[in-house]
Formats: sequence, structure tokens, C-alpha cells
Amino acid sequence: MDEGVAPFTMLLALSLLFSAGCVVATTWSCSAIANEASRTADLLLKALLAPIGDDSRANQLRIQLQLFLQQVQHRRPRFTACGLFTIDLSIVSSMAAAVISYLVIIVQFQISSTK
Repeated sequence: MDEGVAPFTMLLALSLLFSAGCVVATTWSCSAIANEASRTADLLLKALLAPIGDDSRANQLRIQLQLFLQQVQHRRPRFTACGLFTIDLSIVSSMAAAVISYLVIIVQFQISSTK
């Protein structure tokens, strides 16, 4: 085996791991933001159900909470790649399935070419 192949292979493997880590970090943070938006809506509903009071300041707070709740419920954060697909944790499993499928095909071609 050539001496230059081993460092190149190691560099390629590290580059692939770094790229995979970036994809996982990006998809995880996008998914975490969407989950926090859902959690915020739940917390706002709980705050609206709690008794606040009857003075004008409490009524103003209730109105502000209702408006914020409407915005949170109707404008859920959704991250897309130029509108083609949604970026969330399901994309990681799709990418892993695609990589495994291609690896199986490559191994099958390797086996058939050695026979």
C-alpha cells in the first residue's frame, strides 16, 4: 500500500465526520427551536388559565398574552432548505438510510467485480 494513501484516507474520514457532525448539529438545533415554540405555547396557555386579577393592568397583561399566544400558534418556526424540504431530525435518518443504501450497492459491485 502506498504511504500517501493512509494519511489521505484518514483526512477524508475526519472530513466526513466533521461534515456529519455539522449536519447533526444544524438539524438538532432547528428541531430544538421548533420544540421550544410548542413548549412556549403550552406555557402561555397555562398562564392564561391562571387567575391574574381584575384590575386594568391585569386585563392588559391578559390581552398581551392572548396576542402572543396567537402569534406563537399560527407562526410556528419551520426551517427549510430553500423551500425544498424541512430541516429537522428526520432528515438525519433519511441521510443515514441513503448512505447505507449506497454502501450496500458499492459492496455488491465490489463482490461481483472480484468474481
